Amino acid sequence: MRARLDRFGGTDDSDRVAWSVLNSVACASRAGAIRLSAERANRLPVSFIVLASVACSVPVLANAMGYDFGFSSSDEASEFRPRFVRALLEWTAVTVAMLTAATALCHHTIQRQVATPIIGLALFFTGLIDAFHVLAIDDLPVRAVDDRQFPIFTWGLSRILHATIIAIGVAPLSYPAALARRLAGWRALIGIGIVFAIIAVLIVAVCWYAPHLPVGSHPNQFVKRPLDAIALIGYLLAGGLFLPAFSRRHPSLFTDGLFVSLLPCLIGQTYLAFFSTSESDNAAIVAQYLKILAYVIPFLGLLLDFTRVSRSEAKLQTIRATWTIARNVHDSLLPREAPRIDGYDIAGCSIPSGDVGGDYYDFIPLPEGEWLLVIADVAGHDIGASILMSQTRAYLRASALVESNPGTIAQRLNRFLVNEVRDQRFVSLFLARFSPETNQIEYVAAGMRGYLLNWRGIRTELLTTGPILGVIDEELVTVSHHLAPGTMLAVFTDGLTESRNPAGQFFGVDRVLGQLVAYRDLPSADIVQAALKGLDRFTYGAPNLDDLTVVVAKRKA
Repeated sequence: MRARLDRFGGTDDSDRVAWSVLNSVACASRAGAIRLSAERANRLPVSFIVLASVACSVPVLANAMGYDFGFSSSDEASEFRPRFVRALLEWTAVTVAMLTAATALCHHTIQRQVATPIIGLALFFTGLIDAFHVLAIDDLPVRAVDDRQFPIFTWGLSRILHATIIAIGVAPLSYPAALARRLAGWRALIGIGIVFAIIAVLIVAVCWYAPHLPVGSHPNQFVKRPLDAIALIGYLLAGGLFLPAFSRRHPSLFTDGLFVSLLPCLIGQTYLAFFSTSESDNAAIVAQYLKILAYVIPFLGLLLDFTRVSRSEAKLQTIRATWTIARNVHDSLLPREAPRIDGYDIAGCSIPSGDVGGDYYDFIPLPEGEWLLVIADVAGHDIGASILMSQTRAYLRASALVESNPGTIAQRLNRFLVNEVRDQRFVSLFLARFSPETNQIEYVAAGMRGYLLNWRGIRTELLTTGPILGVIDEELVTVSHHLAPGTMLAVFTDGLTESRNPAGQFFGVDRVLGQLVAYRDLPSADIVQAALKGLDRFTYGAPNLDDLTVVVAKRKA
């Protein structure tokens, strides 16, 4: 219901403009709050980022305090200890990379984000190279031809390709939408995985059997490992150009974790590019440790995302169950059928915009064969509006047991809403008492108008007689009318008149009444359905944004 600022049903343009501005501000505030909540849900906890930063800074701080993680010349001579430590670190990184790749594919089945499995496949790809790299270090199955440059060269290639695939995989404009949908399929992902595996094997095989590889380490130069310097530049480009835009477009805990994982990548490549001269020195060991962190952080982001999705799914199931119950209660409060009154044909219909709504209509029997006809529109169309609608219905039915005057009943309801309802919800109401014996109706219109249509289609507007209920405790005036033979009383909520077509035009009162007049010779139930079908044609089947309620009471000719 549009909460009218013109409390007495006026149509002043300045009031309408003011209402539109207030409504826009309220909608913007609600939308902003929803967006802020969604952004917080898709961001890693600050504690996680702090912990990751501390883990990355531990070796740096240890080096600053004089501790060296490298091996001495005596350790390198024996070879066992440095080879064992390097193998342990490398296989840990490979295992985490493979787990992350598998988890990313499982995550893809839930979120259906194409970039997630691509990043997972990138980790799978670099993990394969790392696996062959550590096999070569351990001289399994055979020693590489150029065993001095092979570990340095394969490490640098692995990091360059890892940074490149991340940049390509997360670049928001690197693939069109149609291609993205195709890449999201399992066949495409399996094919990409096979291609990555073949490329990894070929790269390692070429390096393995090459008699001479380019020199990967230059101890006397400022940039001691050029390939790792190139990888460092790749990570800087991925983190500076692609990942921020990708994170805004596809927010999730995984993408946030991927962004944080660049920190150990950057620190590790800086160590290697400028401080490493062998595979067992301090910089190389620190870089291997940081590579593990670079794989662990997005893996933990995936696990946190799984946890969040599971909790969201549980909450969603609870909400669905709650809304189902609310919808059942809402439907049970509406009349199952219209009363059968001699000389009259009555029908009504209410369609909520969501699972529940705030619209309500009712037919309440009174003593001596009289009836109360009720149409109410509660502000909003959520569970709160539905609860207030049920309270309104109960209050009206209880009042009708001891009072038949519509003005007195509406006055008591208004006082109840003003004094007891504290969430600033309002109710527009059309309450009419009509007697089949005298063919008189006595009505009170609180912010809602009605219409009388005679057998010729000439209409008489039943103007509002008081403000909408729940605003101020003010007297409500009642008005009487005689229903001539063939006259039709029509009342409908503003969800019908304010529905728009794709061009932005309102359905409007004239179109609604035109539908009612065009089908006035039909039974009232068919007239109501004709009006709703006319609205459906006008809006081209668009879902209604507000609750729709129509009630027709026709005196037979």
